[in-house]
Amino acid sequence: MKEYLVYEEKASRLELFIRIFYSFVLSLVASLYSLLASIVSIFQWIVILIWGKDLKC
Repeated sequence: MKEYLVYEEKASRLELFIRIFYSFVLSLVASLYSLLASIVSIFQWIVILIWGKDLKC
């Protein structure tokens, strides 16, 4: 069976800081995108509830 986790050489402190910062930025962008999608979905649901059909852009 192949090993999925292969040992790599140790990373420098700068590289670790950059990885942590990059993952924080990516998670922030994903959270904002998810929040925006939720708001738009709720707005679309209200529009369908009131007019009985969805908006066509």
